[in-house]
Amino acid sequence: MQCRGVVRSSIERQKHIEYEQPLINRFVNALYATEDDELRVRDLHNKNCRSPRLADLEFTSHSGLRWAIEAKYGAPSNKHNEVHKLFGDLLRETGRPNRSGCRIGLLLHARMEAHFREGICRINRRKFIEFGLLVPVDSVFVCDELGSFERRTWAQFYDGPGGVRQAAPPPSR
Repeated sequence: MQCRGVVRSSIERQKHIEYEQPLINRFVNALYATEDDELRVRDLHNKNCRSPRLADLEFTSHSGLRWAIEAKYGAPSNKHNEVHKLFGDLLRETGRPNRSGCRIGLLLHARMEAHFREGICRINRRKFIEFGLLVPVDSVFVCDELGSFERRTWAQFYDGPGGVRQAAPPPSR
């Protein structure tokens, strides 16, 4: 079976869903609750990490911005390869239809941030920043278990934590 053009075993697909889908779901809940109109979801187009034609998360915000966000968790069995895969996944977003004016983002689980930063910091900073201009990556979101998230620029992601922190949404009733 194929997932976004990559052949995966059923075990790999299950781990992909097991780790990334809950991260996406928490982040979407937080986006619905945020007061930032650039991020607050108005129209949700996709929140499925298995979509072959769309990014893991696609939505239009209240301010009218279209977002395409790739989620990366770094499943324990494949976490070293995930660092490399994030570049391919982000680059693929530039070749999809309807990307004119679309903001491209990356969503990471807070628990795996250090792992991803360790991997990317092996790359020359200038080349890393240039990749973010080529794609172009607007924001990197780091989300925790509670749904609190930080938004960072591509350069801030390379340089370390320090984005603007958003509070977790109130619990669902």
